[in-house]
Amino acid sequence: MTRDGPPFWAARYRQDPPGRMTQTQSDVELAVAAFKAKEYEVALVFADRALRQDFRVSTLKIVALSLFQLGDHAALRQLLGALDTDLDPDLTGLGLQLLVTERRWPDLHAAIRDRFTRHGLDAPLTQLRDLLAAKPWAIDQDLLAYVDGIGCPVRLPAFWAMLHSALPSLSEAAPAAPPAKGLIYIDATCFLDNLRHGGHLTGIQRSILELLRALAADSACERVRVSFFARHSGAFLSVALTDFIAHLEQVGLKQLASDLLLSAPADHPLSGLLSGLDVSSALPGPSDTLFVMDVFWSVYFSRLHSAFSHYPCRKLLFVHDLIGINLPQENAVVTNRRFAAALPRMVALADGLVAQSQATRTDLTRFLATQGLQKPVFALRFAHARIAPDGPLGQIESDTLKRLAGRRLLLSVGTLSWRKGFVELAEAFAAAIDRLPADAVLVLAGRFQPHLPEAAQLTALFERHPDRMMWLNVPSDTLLDQLYRACWGVALLSYAEGWGLPVSEGLAYGKPLIVSDRTSLPEVAGDAAHYVDPAKPGQVQDAVLRLFLDRGFHAGLHALSETAPKRDWADVAADLLAITATLHGAA
Repeated sequence: MTRDGPPFWAARYRQDPPGRMTQTQSDVELAVAAFKAKEYEVALVFADRALRQDFRVSTLKIVALSLFQLGDHAALRQLLGALDTDLDPDLTGLGLQLLVTERRWPDLHAAIRDRFTRHGLDAPLTQLRDLLAAKPWAIDQDLLAYVDGIGCPVRLPAFWAMLHSALPSLSEAAPAAPPAKGLIYIDATCFLDNLRHGGHLTGIQRSILELLRALAADSACERVRVSFFARHSGAFLSVALTDFIAHLEQVGLKQLASDLLLSAPADHPLSGLLSGLDVSSALPGPSDTLFVMDVFWSVYFSRLHSAFSHYPCRKLLFVHDLIGINLPQENAVVTNRRFAAALPRMVALADGLVAQSQATRTDLTRFLATQGLQKPVFALRFAHARIAPDGPLGQIESDTLKRLAGRRLLLSVGTLSWRKGFVELAEAFAAAIDRLPADAVLVLAGRFQPHLPEAAQLTALFERHPDRMMWLNVPSDTLLDQLYRACWGVALLSYAEGWGLPVSEGLAYGKPLIVSDRTSLPEVAGDAAHYVDPAKPGQVQDAVLRLFLDRGFHAGLHALSETAPKRDWADVAADLLAITATLHGAA
């Protein structure tokens, strides 16, 4: 950049300084004041004057930011091109943001790779925060592998989750890909079987239902069918999604499940007598997609595996997480042993895999490498949604909750397991109980499994502090909604999660969050949580104390949670439709 004559960007904006600004301040201070007041043209005038006297990085930042705010991208590109942007991380980040704004994905790709190659962990990684909403679609798998190699998941877990969200792999094509013309079959066999037998909806199953509702509201709903294996007739059947939702609203979940699983195809003697629904036994064709969204390692595994083997359609397999394989402590669980045995067989037949988060997507990519397979892996990040719609609280359902009225609840939700960190949270709460306010109560809610050693540890703590700690076993959705609304904060100290539904729900309710820094959880909560290492009791205890004793800490987390960007189920439905289109486009 030349120092002869006016800088090239100043001519358009030169004007006399406003009279309200005194000349006793330096030009840089005046430029900063004008920039903070969003008077970007005035900021440029003072920054121009300061640059004539002293080449200062702080002044260049004011110039660059003002040009960006004014939308003068041509001048900004000229300025950044004349500088070594390594002078300052903000200038580097602004250059990357400019590439995103102009949707110059190949240039963005090259710039990010250059930063990692030359600077590694010292690169201004946090400047990529603004890329989250932009979704550049041209970042390849080599970059993600390289970041893995330099240790980002260990050194920068929050950034790594953010980077994953911002940079899908090359296998994820742009959402603008031409839509697939075929039908989308979403297999709900296990989901329906659980309902028919009166099982309580898990968080995942509740999420599946919300996704189906969102798909039914999408303009592409006529292409979506719900498939299932009807044991009565021994056939795979399907029903239009719109009919599925309409029948659900009419008869409820349990009756819907019975009606469908006892259905029969058109050529069966019992056709139409049981369900009253227009079920079809037509098989998915080459232009169609079969998406197995619920568990595939259940008693229906052989049937689902056979469908994957013989149907000529594209097959997508949804994988919640790889905890059953990655954590040896979980391998003793029967369902995890089934999962570990079934996954390689199903993956080998799938045309694509769908992960519940970018963290799980990374795990799946590594798993594929161990199997010598190359398959596209997509992330279908779930929504940040309340259990019940906004509205009045309604009648308090639980006598326990009535007794807790007026007290401050720290809520943690999930099925009892060692990896959920319930014992670590309860022990930290008990250790701090003498310093906590008398109205502070720890409430753990979910399926209690008394055969686990963690159950005995928690029971002993509950017996010592009966008025301050409790477990609510298998709470209904109504009660969970009431707990989320009433609580002082939400904690989840899991060592591993595929997504982390209690965190996304806590965020949807705008509650302060204390969250583990492991696996997918930083991706779910972003900057709206206080992160702790669940294996460090001091960190957990300090966070609990601050939540109840430090009003500023609580208010700050509350504000972050309320204002954090959130996905709804319509976003998830749109992403799923884009994934199916991409799978067929790649083929």
